[in-house]
Amino acid sequence: MKQSIRKLRTAEHRLFELCKPVIDSYSEYIDYSEAKLEELRKGSYVFGPEAPGRIDHEMFMVTLHSLQTLLGSGWQYSHIFPKPRTLEAALKDVGVDEKYIAAEVNILNEYHEKARSLWIKDSELADKWVHVTYDTLLKKMFDGNELNEYEKLAFESAADVLSSDH
Repeated sequence: MKQSIRKLRTAEHRLFELCKPVIDSYSEYIDYSEAKLEELRKGSYVFGPEAPGRIDHEMFMVTLHSLQTLLGSGWQYSHIFPKPRTLEAALKDVGVDEKYIAAEVNILNEYHEKARSLWIKDSELADKWVHVTYDTLLKKMFDGNELNEYEKLAFESAADVLSSDH
């Protein structure tokens, strides 16, 4: 199943190879944030998660869209640009073995499902952070403890988000 490097140098295959570490590192971020959320619930951690930052989140979203495009779905620009080749079509065009193509497409599907799952978990985790932050800091205030400046900002922010949910 080993294919020559020259045959695998399609833009689509290189894009897929770039997507894998982005998804893997975002998965690590989600795991880390879930662990920190548990610490917050237990009262041993009061700061929010070390957010991946806007650029990291945007790169994750670009990666998710790239995986969809490589699978042949999610192309929203067909009225402006022609639909790009799928990974499968690109590998067929350069004469890659069918078994290898099937294996790569299977891995691509797995990464796409993992990315979709992470996207959902990320949204759920953000919601949980707001609720747990609000509840933890509210309890701290009811216990007669004063909030520091960061905690006040976090509490106000959580209260704003929760009030806008209703």
